[in-house]
Amino acid sequence: MTKEQKLIGAFVCYKAILDKSKTGLNEDTIAWYAPEIPFSYGPTEHVGNLPGLILELQLPIATYTASKVELNPKKEVKIDWPKNIKTITEEEYKKEGDKVLSKLGRGW
Repeated sequence: MTKEQKLIGAFVCYKAILDKSKTGLNEDTIAWYAPEIPFSYGPTEHVGNLPGLILELQLPIATYTASKVELNPKKEVKIDWPKNIKTITEEEYKKEGDKVLSKLGRGW
């Protein structure tokens, strides 16, 4: 990873270089990732270790660049809880769980 930056769309991206000796390719692989989007994903199998979404991946044979990133806004989730809830103890909960597991073992 380097400190080199560039904008891809509205996101500040940082350059990461994967040495050709680790990939078996004839050139280094360069990934531009956006820490602002904290998901370790990207195109092809070049994912997993960077602290942000890969928005551009430069391979010896092709360059993949994200043309649009649309983040879903968080929506307020309202849960309508049932009114007739039976409260049970932790011990009762464990016993019920054991019953379910024993049924699963028999294949229902």
